[in-house]
Amino acid sequence: MLLFPNKKKSLVFLSVISIFFIQACGFTPVYKKNGDQDSAISKSLQSIEVSKIGRGIKGQQLQAKLEDLFNPTRVSNTKEYSLSIKLSQDKEAQLIRKIRDIDRYNIVLIGDFILKNKATNEEIYKGKSKIISGYNVVDSDFATLSAEEDTIRRITDELAKDINFKIANYFISTN
Repeated sequence: MLLFPNKKKSLVFLSVISIFFIQACGFTPVYKKNGDQDSAISKSLQSIEVSKIGRGIKGQQLQAKLEDLFNPTRVSNTKEYSLSIKLSQDKEAQLIRKIRDIDRYNIVLIGDFILKNKATNEEIYKGKSKIISGYNVVDSDFATLSAEEDTIRRITDELAKDINFKIANYFISTN
């Protein structure tokens, strides 16, 4: 391959070299520890209070997942920011056979969110996340319902990760 005739040695060499390039570009993990103290971004995320989200069980799942992502170690601190989310869902038929049976559905979950400073009630960041996933319709109603519920759970988790990512990027760009 490159420098070594052995493919394994080449891959190890490229992996080690890539680590140096990543460090040189200024890459730092969001949850990086600075000695005994958390990074400023991690502290900012931990100080977000997630407001109650409507839409039943999906809203509860999204709120719990966001709280876990913002504060994975459950550090107790004052909440400086408030996050409110408006959740909407759509279900689209995807594969339709000639006999007008639907074989697949896509579920679209959209979260419009606003991050506010609690002290001033000022809107500091506003965004939108959209996640799409699908499931197949099968002969068994129970299997189809289970697939739909699993799809909703998975896209709720992905929506929480996307919102977390966008807010973390906001804090990175302002620090």
